[in-house]
Amino acid sequence: MRFSTLLSVSGLLSVAAAHPGHDINEEILERRAFKSATRRSDLGHCADKLAARGIERRNMARRVATANKLKRRNVDTALGTDHNQTSKGYSLCTPESTIFASNNSCVLTPEVTNGPYC
Repeated sequence: MRFSTLLSVSGLLSVAAAHPGHDINEEILERRAFKSATRRSDLGHCADKLAARGIERRNMARRVATANKLKRRNVDTALGTDHNQTSKGYSLCTPESTIFASNNSCVLTPEVTNGPYC
């Protein structure tokens, strides 16, 4: 009994001594210095370079094209699309080998916990 206690205590002491001389205050000071030196939280300081490269102009054109494409979309067709694939015979008990063997598509089914379980 005393041997196992001694072994446990020596194991704990070896873990505690794994990083001798480690000072967390030094890490805190380094982090504080880093955070005080980096105050930028946006890309405002790059605005002139982005404008000169035409990135802002391309982004605006892409957004306008997307908005126009969405305006031309038929709302009834988009909202009437049914992605339910349960008519293909898939259920919660369908083995994964059957589901993933034929194609690489994804079958979305709700996550439930009611049984019976297979």
